Amino acid sequence: MPLHEVPVGCILAILQCLTVNLRVAYIIGEVLEFTHKEAAYILNLSPVTYRKQISRAKQLVTHFMTSNCGLIAASNDCRCHKRVSQASKLGRVNKERLLFTTSHTEANEFPEVLEQIRKLEYAQRTAALFRAQNLVVQNGDFSGWLQKLLSQHYKTDIAE
Repeated sequence: MPLHEVPVGCILAILQCLTVNLRVAYIIGEVLEFTHKEAAYILNLSPVTYRKQISRAKQLVTHFMTSNCGLIAASNDCRCHKRVSQASKLGRVNKERLLFTTSHTEANEFPEVLEQIRKLEYAQRTAALFRAQNLVVQNGDFSGWLQKLLSQHYKTDIAE
């Protein structure tokens, strides 16, 4: 199962390479699949500003993934199974303490997820890979909850 830890860790590392504004825009728009109007509301941005941010974020993430990730483009050299050994040596993956893969069922479903991802266009593939990670979604007014959470933690950064 350590193999299934690698793509999640990689995805999180890629998100960390984005500025906070672009990272939040990408997660809200591509991973959580909010509409531009909903995302702009959540982030207290004008729709035009949000569209610029999501466009930049998608371009950066998609370019990196299509240029490097073997899950997105089979012609790319980077393969998760090639990274397990190095990730283990660096302490990023510990088979005794899995951080992202919580069950054998999830690990066994990965080939099916990968098959579906490869059927999509590159930009869609990248977003689908991010969405494939199990994310606990709050019930009720998720837009309002997310707006409140972000305004508490990113008071000055988000509205730029």
